[in-house]
Amino acid sequence: MDVEGLKLRDINLFLDLVKTKSIRELARQRGDLPGQISKTIRGLEMKLGNALVHRSSHGVSLTAYGTEILPFLEGIRRYQQRLGGHLDSSDSQVVLSIATTSFFSSHFVPTLLGNLEKFSPDVHCRLIDLPPNQFIPVALRNGFEVCIHLNDLDWPKTWSSVEVGQIHWHLCCRKQHPLPRKAPLRTILSHSFVYPIYWTSEGIRHGDDYFPVSIKKRKRGFETTTATSAAHIVAQTDHIGFLPDLISAPLINQGLLRVIEAPAIKPVSQKVFLTVKSDVIKQQRLEWMRRQCQELLLNATVS
Repeated sequence: MDVEGLKLRDINLFLDLVKTKSIRELARQRGDLPGQISKTIRGLEMKLGNALVHRSSHGVSLTAYGTEILPFLEGIRRYQQRLGGHLDSSDSQVVLSIATTSFFSSHFVPTLLGNLEKFSPDVHCRLIDLPPNQFIPVALRNGFEVCIHLNDLDWPKTWSSVEVGQIHWHLCCRKQHPLPRKAPLRTILSHSFVYPIYWTSEGIRHGDDYFPVSIKKRKRGFETTTATSAAHIVAQTDHIGFLPDLISAPLINQGLLRVIEAPAIKPVSQKVFLTVKSDVIKQQRLEWMRRQCQELLLNATVS
């Protein structure tokens, strides 16, 4: 057994596979190729000197050796979590990692953290910005315990999701933009749109700003990785943007942005979800966070 050659990421991948019981499903959740998952498991088996799982068309199951060594590998993960800051033994302060997208972390979560500080002074929060396609892969690696996100994702069974409200998108421009307050779609599409991008290990990828007209049929303008910077680009240029009210509402109230009414464009809303790791977040804290999120979302709409 090559214990010194064991890697934590390989152990975590194996433990995640034990939960999903499917290489294909684990690959989908992590955004990897099934072949890469299989290769990693085979490498781990070679280092341990024994097969860990039986593979079949119905999924995977533990071998006798896999069952025997499972508690040992789970112990390594628990020790890793302690070292990673889930519990800081130096001051007994609970560390709560919250994952979300950039516009939530800039315009929503800070207020939530301020309220949480009063509700639970013992909790120290770690805020993590992630692209949406990384939520589940990072969760499977125990990267966080709480996630605030759009759309109802397919989380592992050990996680619980509750809907906490909605956010709404508005077509916005700077206050002195030549576009009238109400404009036909053809006129709107003649102007440049600020468009979202994000970075992955494979390079730049284009995001989705939820505007009902495909980017291929629009005039693409400046690109940015955050909706916050997109809003300020719109406020300083003749570009227009389709922005969530969490970001657009404060700038509209300050007179820096205004909404463009387009009769041909249907209203766009997205559900917001609060998802937590059930074995870490107690029901009392989950219920408190749910109520807080609901209240903050209700106060963030464009009037």
